[in-house]
Amino acid sequence: MQQCPNIKDQLKALDKEWDLPKTYLPKARKLRDKLLQNPEPQILLHCDLHHENILQNDKQWVVT
Repeated sequence: MQQCPNIKDQLKALDKEWDLPKTYLPKARKLRDKLLQNPEPQILLHCDLHHENILQNDKQWVVT
């Protein structure tokens, strides 16, 4: 069975310094911190979620 990464572990990438406009990282870090403060349990929605797996059909967005 494929081991899926934890969102908390994936978001650690925001702790690095990136060559981005100076406002991007502070905003992303603030959003990350807010997301991780959510008391709801984490559940797996999709193990391979990325832009190539999100499609739009006639009326809605679909994760494939």
